Amino acid sequence: ARPLPLIVWLYFVLSLIYGLVTPPWEGYDEWHHFDFVCFIRQNQRLPTNVEKQADPSRQLEQLPLYYGLGALVTSWIDIGDCQSPALNWHFGKAGAGINFAAHDPDHESFPYRGALLALHVTRVFSSILGGLGVLFVYRLAKLTIPDHPRWALLATALAIFQPQYIFLASSVSNDI
Repeated sequence: ARPLPLIVWLYFVLSLIYGLVTPPWEGYDEWHHFDFVCFIRQNQRLPTNVEKQADPSRQLEQLPLYYGLGALVTSWIDIGDCQSPALNWHFGKAGAGINFAAHDPDHESFPYRGALLALHVTRVFSSILGGLGVLFVYRLAKLTIPDHPRWALLATALAIFQPQYIFLASSVSNDI
């Protein structure tokens, strides 16, 4: 077997697992990033400058390509229930809650529906983008060290098998 396809496949499997086991909205700023996708879906347009400035905590000021593509890949899903998650009021307090949101296992379990399904589809989209990042790392390493293809494979594996890379690639965020 060729090593690069194996690395990409392993990355993608790990990324999908991360996306499934990470509770909804627990990726870094995931709700705010997903909110931008919902905004585009619900309004069929990008936000105006006034809307961007109205609530600085929203991610509406971000570059829109990722969010527009997220809206496109979820266009077949009814997201009428797209609303801010119930917050865990103990989040970040010493000795208390580590989750951003209060979770309801009955609502969040498979099969996913509505906004929760759109969240998971957008996570898969992010994983695909992360896979493209894997290929870019490999290509850059091959260009940098053309006489040593094994070094390019090693550089690729070291770059993308960091838990933080996989975590970011498996959540809704334009950071990937």
